[in-house]
Amino acid sequence: MYYTCMGKNQVEQAVEKFFHGYSRISFGRGTLLIGADDNPTGISFIEKGFVKQYVISPKGQTLMLTIFKPGAFIPLTWGINETPNTSNFESLTDVTLYRAPREAVITFLREHPDVLYDCTQRLLAGLSGMLERLQTLALDDAYEKVVRVIVYFGKLHLPFALPHKEIAAWTGLARETVSLQMEELTRRGLIRYNGRTLEIINLTKLSQEETR
Repeated sequence: MYYTCMGKNQVEQAVEKFFHGYSRISFGRGTLLIGADDNPTGISFIEKGFVKQYVISPKGQTLMLTIFKPGAFIPLTWGINETPNTSNFESLTDVTLYRAPREAVITFLREHPDVLYDCTQRLLAGLSGMLERLQTLALDDAYEKVVRVIVYFGKLHLPFALPHKEIAAWTGLARETVSLQMEELTRRGLIRYNGRTLEIINLTKLSQEETR
């Protein structure tokens, strides 16, 4: 079958038209949307807000995997090939989403190959990001790990505070170690705190610290 790729707006319009036929659900910040080992009740399309995906080790250590922005499908891997879900999905902000039965979404994707192509691109981009973060965990020192996480969040322009506990979960570092690196970044004039909110003074300069 041959087809011409639709423009991005056409893909978005097709997705929104499909999901708007199903229930619209809203959740507050910090809500566990899907738990590890849960059997999802369907595939969700994020209309508004941000959702984090993470796993918890048998020892209770939290490791962040990725962040989903508006327009994302969750859980996508379970939805496409029924891979058992082993991750937690939690709202980072107030979230509004639409949830449709898996079978209906699969049928929709088969009938709209451009949307499926867009989903595949998102999935591969997410996988690439996870591999990059795994490399960071394995090879970077503590300072570089903390810098990479702050830069990552800075580029997303997420509207919430970034506590040391959250950075520790992204880097695999102890909170005490994170605090030391944050003090160093503050001393260098790269970040500052406005109340509880972390502010990046110069994102370009901070990015250069990733490979100091």
